[in-house]
Amino acid sequence: MSTLVQEEDSTLLARVENSTESVEENIRVVCRFRPVNSKEKHEEKQQQLEESPITTNPPKYNHVTVPRSRGETKPPLEFDLDRVLWTDCDQAKVFEELAKPLVEQVILGYNCTLFAFGQTGSGKTFTMFGPDNYRGAMVESLGIIPRSVHYLFEKLAKCNDALKYAVTISVIEVYKEMLRDLLDVDNDNKRLEVYTSMGEVTIKNLTDKPCANVDDVLSWLVKAQDNRRVTKTQFIGHHSSRSHCVVIINVTQRMLDDTIKTSKLNFGDLAGSELAKRTGSEGNTLEEAGKIHQGLLVLERVITALMEKRPHIPYKDSKLTRILGDSLGGNSKTTI
Repeated sequence: MSTLVQEEDSTLLARVENSTESVEENIRVVCRFRPVNSKEKHEEKQQQLEESPITTNPPKYNHVTVPRSRGETKPPLEFDLDRVLWTDCDQAKVFEELAKPLVEQVILGYNCTLFAFGQTGSGKTFTMFGPDNYRGAMVESLGIIPRSVHYLFEKLAKCNDALKYAVTISVIEVYKEMLRDLLDVDNDNKRLEVYTSMGEVTIKNLTDKPCANVDDVLSWLVKAQDNRRVTKTQFIGHHSSRSHCVVIINVTQRMLDDTIKTSKLNFGDLAGSELAKRTGSEGNTLEEAGKIHQGLLVLERVITALMEKRPHIPYKDSKLTRILGDSLGGNSKTTI
């Protein structure tokens, strides 16, 4: 998240304000701030930021105060979160705080999901993958996903309770509420259908690539990122992801007592969330923005319903939440 937070981008955070004490640890909401970039330093909003900066509460380190736009008389926005990662928090620290505990839960047999949510240009893809999708990136710049894959194979190799294990990967693009297999783009007409049986989600015709090691996983991730849809917007002046990208890593372990343990590690690099007037969206790009907001709105409703322990969770209202129906809620672990 950029330190230039806009009020309309804060909806999901507002829904969890003051809720962390009553919510089980199955759902965590964390806010990461990045430094202001060179483009933002020349914008008028930077002056406001210097006059009334975003602040955190160091003793608890889970409270954020966000100033209103200049001229507004309303009080600042206040958020209580599970964790706040300030601009001096590097990629390694982000992994330690957010993803490492999830990988350990996956080894134990739980389904886990981590979403990156925020406006275009806030650093979601960098946080998840690293610079330029980690191609030739320095180790210190690697994102959550490559670090998690390294840690997963390291933990599996040392697991004394399992005789053998298998890891596979699938990557799905949710574009305008349609599912696209990013590991099989040569067959774009292939229809992906989602079924739920006995509480487990099955996606028909989805490519599921076996991976013997870390390099196998990373090579498939590179291919998937190359195939993802992007569009140039006025908001940040370069290509922006206009689809949600969901990476699904399936883990199967045969235990010493000959039982089979299966689990999933899901990563969601969500499309940028911002108002159409700020991106100059029109035509097909405007339609993309509408579908993006539709999916994010349903995700917000699902998370809110889970946190409030409502009897009905609207998973089926969006393809994004539909494909993750067995990895949100229940015993699953989710971090946003």
